[in-house]
Amino acid sequence: MLVTSTQRGAPKNNRLRKGKLAQTLGIAALSLGLALGTPPAVSQAAGDVEVYVSFEGYNLSQGYYVQPVKVGLPEGGKASEAVMKVLEDAGRSAKCGSGAGTACQAPYGTSGFYLNAVDFPGAERADLDLGDWPDYLAAKIADTLGELDGVNGDGYLGQDDYLEDFSGWMFTVNNSYVSASLGSATLNDGDVVRVQFVLWMGQDLGVAVPGVGTPFFTMADKSQLIRELANADPQLATDAEQDDARAVAIDPKATTAQVAAAIEALTTGPAAPPALPAGTEVNAVKILGRDATV
Repeated sequence: MLVTSTQRGAPKNNRLRKGKLAQTLGIAALSLGLALGTPPAVSQAAGDVEVYVSFEGYNLSQGYYVQPVKVGLPEGGKASEAVMKVLEDAGRSAKCGSGAGTACQAPYGTSGFYLNAVDFPGAERADLDLGDWPDYLAAKIADTLGELDGVNGDGYLGQDDYLEDFSGWMFTVNNSYVSASLGSATLNDGDVVRVQFVLWMGQDLGVAVPGVGTPFFTMADKSQLIRELANADPQLATDAEQDDARAVAIDPKATTAQVAAAIEALTTGPAAPPALPAGTEVNAVKILGRDATV
């Protein structure tokens, strides 16, 4: 059961608060909508470089907030510019800066750029309890903290929601931690930026983050899968195959073999029919499996 900070009793096991997550640890207080019903952002027009962005809430068992999308940027563009381009396309409002934050203002590609929170209706759930969380987080929270903090109920999902001083938004580029802020990280053609909501200072990010401890799990590299999802060709992959691939991409514990199989399903297309012996004459209607006379 969620409780607010003011309702908390004494911390269990001498709980230590480590201070707010910092942008220099790759935090991006950003969320867009898909998992709770908002359509994904439309792919942007091509730029000098094309990068890929997704926003994920697997640590809250909420799936994608926005599906993988391709974004065009000028050469030398920053991760913050890609993030804001997708955000604006989806019609979301964001808060920047420390504390309560204020409306984000351009220019976005500066080292001081800091996203505090983004409006994402439904992501702040007052009824969320440990049973709704992935096993690797539920057990850790139950054993170490014993309870959850509340949410402020402002409709923005961001830093300090659910676990004050522990939670926020972090990002990876090509499945690796980046020791730079969103506003300082320069993207190259084909880079994959995954913005993920974390609850435990980044140990639930799935990659090594210096200074926060051993990851709770190891995330398979899904960079190529995310590129293929953003570029999915309906002539090669059915809607069901694309849905299955998205399920693999958002599953924090998906294996490398599952990722490879999902990529193959997106890119190989249906199997060709077996070749007929030379000289065989077959009515075209019969090839479709229907009875007909020649």
